[in-house]
Amino acid sequence: MNQKLVKHGDKWAVVIDESTLDLLGIGPETPLDVRTDGVQVLIGPADPTRTAKFNDALEDFNQRFGPALRKLAE
Repeated sequence: MNQKLVKHGDKWAVVIDESTLDLLGIGPETPLDVRTDGVQVLIGPADPTRTAKFNDALEDFNQRFGPALRKLAE
């Protein structure tokens, strides 16, 4: 399927037809994983396991380094 970019405010967007979204189980609230391999853009539903690992790592980082980062910001 060939698509063109469309202007969306000051950004560009790709419009994905509803049948493709239904096939992939993607809706308006679905977190997406957007990647590139240097040649193409790959878009799909975010892996909940990967998202949970990232959130756990972010929480750990904030607990360990948050106070120091706040002091640096002052």
